[in-house]
Amino acid sequence: MAAVSEETGRIALDQRRPAKDVAKGYVRFMEGDVIFAKITPCMENGKVAPVSGLPSQFGAGSTEFHVLRPKSIDQRYLWYWLVSRRFRQQAQRHMSGSAGQLRVPVDYLRRSLMPVPPLLEQRHIVTRIDELFAEIEEGEAALADARKGLEKFRRALLKGAVTGALTEDWRAANPVGETGHDLLARIKSDRAAHDPANRRGRRAAEARPLDAPALPVIPKGWVWANVDQAKSGDQRNGISIPGSPTPPGTKALRLDALTVHGLDLKAVRYIPLPDERIADYRVNNSDLLISRANGSAEFVGRAVYVSQIGETVVFPDTIIRYPLGPDRQFGRWLEMAWNSALGRSQIHRLAKTTAGILKISQQDISQVALPIPPPSEVAESSVVSLTRFPLTKTRSPFWTPKPPTPCG
Repeated sequence: MAAVSEETGRIALDQRRPAKDVAKGYVRFMEGDVIFAKITPCMENGKVAPVSGLPSQFGAGSTEFHVLRPKSIDQRYLWYWLVSRRFRQQAQRHMSGSAGQLRVPVDYLRRSLMPVPPLLEQRHIVTRIDELFAEIEEGEAALADARKGLEKFRRALLKGAVTGALTEDWRAANPVGETGHDLLARIKSDRAAHDPANRRGRRAAEARPLDAPALPVIPKGWVWANVDQAKSGDQRNGISIPGSPTPPGTKALRLDALTVHGLDLKAVRYIPLPDERIADYRVNNSDLLISRANGSAEFVGRAVYVSQIGETVVFPDTIIRYPLGPDRQFGRWLEMAWNSALGRSQIHRLAKTTAGILKISQQDISQVALPIPPPSEVAESSVVSLTRFPLTKTRSPFWTPKPPTPCG
């Protein structure tokens, strides 16, 4: 069954066995037949194919296929009719059997009616459909190339934004008021005002200094800083409680909820968390969420800024939360700088493999240096870059849907 692609009519012909091995327990077919998956969900997914290009004239496959042998009808015309969604939807309504083992009865296929034009017209129809599908495939290939180009543009735009190249002309025409250093001083002052015991000051003093000589040159008025200097309150690791994919319970983000297009609030599980503990692990507006562990170098250390959450969701221990101030443009800037090539290169250098899993520690997160422009330039960079390429979305326009359930 796995050798038949969904809706494309392609069959993988790379498996060969002696005829004696398929004498029993297999359905036999031959060149020119059409095979039709009868079991759910394979039938609904479109595992229907014209048998063509067999190394020998005969083949064998799963007994979950019905075999149709066209007579006085074009093979591909029959296949296009059977694989059509309309026919599959009708067949689904006539399935019988127990849950999870529903099948299309062979009698239903025998009784089914289909329009049959003259053979020459059938072949004209098939030729035209093939041409249209070829055009679609060409369009999909062109779209894939465009996506690659778009990703290159995105990386170049991020680099231009976080190095100041994107706002170079604007900077020359606009005097700097509050500098990046002034902005950090203001953030520090606001933190101290909300933390008389100065706990955060002691924690910041324990952090290792940034490796300034290894950092690229940034424009005048900019300053290098780490995420600890930009936060408005205490960072926090998430909660570790086994969960369920379905309610009841409190919604908890899965690690794959942190996507390159923002926070995917459908990537959740449900955990038994008492109401009094929710506030400690709740995702709030203006939080910066950073993934701490994953097997993928692309994913570890990914940051997502949450401008507005709108519902109660907690985060797991594989994510660390940094609360930021109310300035959303600054929060988006930090996300952009963190996920840029400049930030990613530092993350890749600092991340370590532990027990086969790539991780980045909280201490190493504090060593990632981020360029901080003056507030007015943060606003200008955000407007220019987000207008030309939206970096944060609820869902991507090219979001890949959940794959269908595997079948026998």
